[in-house]
Amino acid sequence: MKQKGDESGALQKLKKSQQLNPNDPETNKLLAEYFLEHGEKKEALTHLKAIHHRDSEVSEKIEELERKKTLIGRLTTRFRRK
Repeated sequence: MKQKGDESGALQKLKKSQQLNPNDPETNKLLAEYFLEHGEKKEALTHLKAIHHRDSEVSEKIEELERKKTLIGRLTTRFRRK
């Protein structure tokens, strides 16, 4: 069973790795997956966009997140008007 401390340490190591090599596809994918799992879509999108040119799956995921972001924005705007 994974512990919260282990997850936090792994995240810090991934962030450090990404700082050293910002365009590393594997690190950015892992960071994006982490942020998606924790509901931080904007942060996930940042990491996916860093490597989208290297992986067609990543480009598809970006499009999916952008569509969801647009839909959520439209719905939020609609409900705020009422």
